[in-house]
Amino acid sequence: MGKSEAKPIEADAPTVVNRRPIESAPQPEPTRPTPPPPAKSEPKQQPLWEALQEMENEEPTVEIDDDLMPEAIEMVRKLNKASTSLLQRRFRIGYTRAARLIDAMEEMGIIGPPTGTSKAREVLPADGEAGDDTIITLDAEADD
Repeated sequence: MGKSEAKPIEADAPTVVNRRPIESAPQPEPTRPTPPPPAKSEPKQQPLWEALQEMENEEPTVEIDDDLMPEAIEMVRKLNKASTSLLQRRFRIGYTRAARLIDAMEEMGIIGPPTGTSKAREVLPADGEAGDDTIITLDAEADD
């Protein structure tokens, strides 16, 4: 028995159901042509881009609201090394707080960038101090 043929109807069966597949009516072709795509225009600069560039050119301001910062700076200068684990051990603080202190000290120019190893960061000389590896040159002509 094919798909389009009906099964035999039993005496107590409800009304007969037509089991022939229904073919969909063909859709008429659109008579209006579709409009052409819009011409490409010059990209417009977003106002946010200019604001972003201004923000990048501004001097970074370090705003850390941590009462441990002065003590941490003093300890780092005294020991001449800085690391998050050192701050964690000395001040009994968590990693997140110690990492924020280290990042703030880097932005303030107190310590150098990470070296990529597990060693402590370099402590930069304070204003007016000469570091161990600072070379001071004197102008010989100034004495004359």
